[in-house]
Amino acid sequence: MTAARRIVFLDTETTGLDAAECAIVQYSLAVWCDGEVTFKHTRKVLPHEGAVITPEACRVNGYHPEDWRKAGAKGLSLDDVKLWHDTLSGSIVGGSNVAFDKGFIAESCKRLGSPPPKWNHRDADIGKIAFPLWAAGVVENTGLAALAQHFGVEHARPHDAESDVLATIGVFEALCNEMVFKPNVWRQTLEDIADCLVANEVSHACKALAETGVVRVRSE
Repeated sequence: MTAARRIVFLDTETTGLDAAECAIVQYSLAVWCDGEVTFKHTRKVLPHEGAVITPEACRVNGYHPEDWRKAGAKGLSLDDVKLWHDTLSGSIVGGSNVAFDKGFIAESCKRLGSPPPKWNHRDADIGKIAFPLWAAGVVENTGLAALAQHFGVEHARPHDAESDVLATIGVFEALCNEMVFKPNVWRQTLEDIADCLVANEVSHACKALAETGVVRVRSE
């Protein structure tokens, strides 16, 4: 039996770009297993004392201390660290710019006196997966916003951690379809067409081509 395909998609919203000096203000993670989200957790977080808070980052992710407090946000704790270890250890981590999010998780663990989760050395970074599309001129860049727009994936609240995670999953699934399932359909179709042409069954060859949904075959 084939083992379940499990990826933990992760996104962090932060007060800046430097994980050693800045802080997480929101994080979201979702466990994706064979095409289904089986677990999801999101929470807003108050930065630790002394964290560098850059106006640009706050403008992008909407962090305002009073709004966060009204929403019941608290600082990171060992409960968060335990959740990260339980969910991320041994897992392939997915996301958009996964190294950034891993860096903030690792630094946050360190700040709370814990080692980071021992995640899988592989990751499922949609920016890396989509690189051939950029190289072929299909997309302008491989950021989440551009890829979500290209594939028609809903992304209602950019830079909201949960919205980003769900959009990332949608893009990942679209990339799988683009790079795995569609080529397999074409391979089978071309084999069917070749068989039909050998048998001089042109109408069946046209039907096989039409069933791809990509090429429109005119009927005489």
